[in-house]
Amino acid sequence: MLTARQREVLKLVAAGKSTKEIAFLLNLSVKTVETHRAQIMERLGIRDVAGLVRYACARASCRPRADKVFRALSTSSRALRDSLT
Repeated sequence: MLTARQREVLKLVAAGKSTKEIAFLLNLSVKTVETHRAQIMERLGIRDVAGLVRYACARASCRPRADKVFRALSTSSRALRDSLT
């Protein structure tokens, strides 16, 4: 089980934020963010950041962002198709 702060860090990692960005957003030191990330990975048995992102995405932490990207691409494709016809 993750703490509330660890869940916040996990969501920001999944959103593609760097350690410095997460530290700034949560008003923490870079070292504290690194510690949270290490504890999350240890608790979940994950060995790398890519695995951490996959874990978060599998649990819907990053789905809304993917939906926004898909909608933007669909809209752009539609606008391009309409301009060509």
